[in-house]
Formats: sequence, structure tokens, C-alpha cells
Amino acid sequence: MEKVLHEVIKVYRKPRSWQHWGGLTRPRGRQSRVKPSILTVPSSNDVVWSMGLMHEQLTDGRTFRLLNVVDYFNRESVGIKIDLSLPYERATRGLDLIIE
Repeated sequence: MEKVLHEVIKVYRKPRSWQHWGGLTRPRGRQSRVKPSILTVPSSNDVVWSMGLMHEQLTDGRTFRLLNVVDYFNRESVGIKIDLSLPYERATRGLDLIIE
């Protein structure tokens, strides 16, 4: 009997028929990003405020919250409200006091 040797061909690339794999779409390159609009700088005080809520913990394990309101023009703190629990009613009351 004669021995027949078969040549093994290794295929490293997948065929480009994307429909063959369940109708997948052709992969695209990187999508172009929409450029953001230029930020406007406020012209005077009390035009734009930033508000942030922070949550911290004391060494004994108690937690407290801080509501910071900062003027965006000169980066000064307009008001800080600190409490162990700061529900939204108390936060809105503090904002009303800062606005007046």
C-alpha cells in the first residue's frame, strides 16, 4: 500500500463574506467625534453657579453631607450647607436662602 501525505493548509484570515455569519454588518473604522461647543465665560458675579453634593465619613463612622454652591465667575463659595442627613427639602431650603 502506498502512503499518501496530505498537505495541511493553515488559514489565518476569515473570509469577508459577513452575510455568511448571520447577516452581520461590515465592521467600520473609528467613528468621528462631534466637537463640543466652546464654553462661555460669565461676564460678572452671580450669573452662573455650580452646585455639588459631597458625602464624607468621620473617624467614628458617622457620615455627613455637604452642599456646596460656587460662583463660576470668581470661584468663590456662595454657600455651604452641612448636615448629617441632607434630604432634598433641606437642600432646597438652603438653596432658597442662598438665592435671597
